[in-house]
Amino acid sequence: HLRTQLSLSGEVSISDLVGVPGLFDGGFDEPVARGEWPVIEAAARQALEQVRSMRLTEGAATVERLRELLLPIEDFAREAREIAPQVVERFRERLTARIDELRAGTPHSGDQQTIEREVCLLADKADINEELDRLVSHLSQFRGVLHGGGEVGKRLEFLAQEYLREVNTAASKASDTDIITLAMDAKAAIEKIKEQVANIE
Repeated sequence: HLRTQLSLSGEVSISDLVGVPGLFDGGFDEPVARGEWPVIEAAARQALEQVRSMRLTEGAATVERLRELLLPIEDFAREAREIAPQVVERFRERLTARIDELRAGTPHSGDQQTIEREVCLLADKADINEELDRLVSHLSQFRGVLHGGGEVGKRLEFLAQEYLREVNTAASKASDTDIITLAMDAKAAIEKIKEQVANIE
């Protein structure tokens, strides 16, 4: 009867009901009179409406907070993509300078070819575009889930975990101070997101 009246999914077992404090307490000396029920029902409905209103207000505030927390992650995705090519170029400059230093300024015909080969290897190893593409996709999915209905807590938790994975991988692969600094800000925001979504059904 409860399942039908409340449109609940799944089964409602005795163990579920036993967990409700006072539900099976038989300590009432007098039953509620039929004439008293309308007052009790009105009070209960008012209380439930207040709870519902508070939950809606709290939910709206949580959504707004989560939107704010997405900003450092979006900054990371955008700025890391801009910085990534500079990482390769800085490596080229450092490698060229080091070879010049070791050869005491005397050029060698094979130096440029060696430099280009090493730069290509680093560019491939430090390529973070795939991680950033996935991160941007996860950000879009997160916003979509925030606007959707139903039970979204687990999905948001999963996406937050994916954020962490992509940010960590990108920072590790790029191995650049600027990108690592951006990653630290993004990871701090991700931890706050995880705390927020842990309380969402």
